[in-house]
Amino acid sequence: TPVESSPSATPPSRAITPPPAVARTLPTDVLALSRSFAERFGSFSNQSNFENLDELRSLMTPTMQTWADRFIVTERAKRTSNAPYYGVTTRAVETNADGFDEARGEGVVRVRTQRSEVTGKEMPRLFAQDLSLTWKKIDGEWKVERGEWK
Repeated sequence: TPVESSPSATPPSRAITPPPAVARTLPTDVLALSRSFAERFGSFSNQSNFENLDELRSLMTPTMQTWADRFIVTERAKRTSNAPYYGVTTRAVETNADGFDEARGEGVVRVRTQRSEVTGKEMPRLFAQDLSLTWKKIDGEWKVERGEWK
């Protein structure tokens, strides 16, 4: 005789548990986008002409785009032609949703990163730093409203 399968026949070790409340409202792609955003946002050099920010424009709200435009103008004004190489490489290690409200279209993701900073021919300086990303839903798409290094 065939064996019937029912939910009650599922062994306890294989029982499906619902995700935490925040995960139910957090779009699954936002964590992956947060990792990618943090790595590109935090990786740059004084020779890359702010390509990292330009590449992220499609993931930014108009407010964040305005911030990026102002930041680029300010940083370009500080540049000198004979400055030694300066660069930072960022790798996302962990992401955590600090709260999302789908109904309001708002949320925050904290990305824990490992960063490597190089100036000229010096040895890299390695350090950990968190990036808090505030997300906002605009026309059905999640966009970064603010990025703050902690």
